[in-house]
Amino acid sequence: MGSSAKKQRRIDNQILGQFFIESQAGRARLKDVEEVKEILIRLGEPFAEVITDRELFYFFLIFSWNLSFAPEDKVDEELENFLEPYRQIGDRFYKASRELILSISERKKKLFPHEHYTFGSFAQGE
Repeated sequence: MGSSAKKQRRIDNQILGQFFIESQAGRARLKDVEEVKEILIRLGEPFAEVITDRELFYFFLIFSWNLSFAPEDKVDEELENFLEPYRQIGDRFYKASRELILSISERKKKLFPHEHYTFGSFAQGE
């Protein structure tokens, strides 16, 4: 693995270390669950060139993953709540983000239908 790949892996681990998975077995720190990281990376592969900021990339992946579990009648509401802070950037970004999130969520349902956990983020100091 080249030095740029190692650096990217370190950045990914720092970002993903802020999250945990919530499953029937309870909470697990994401940094301790390498397989889940690989699943997220695989989920996001087609979108990695579109979202070049790694933190935003994972933020969108994790939100999209969690959105895949929302009841159909709540998807629009959840999307609106999530994207509201981005409205100030402009309508074009808002619409593209909405489309991207829905695409990632659909990809999750197709690629990982048997993965039944959600992600959360740790509060400061947790």
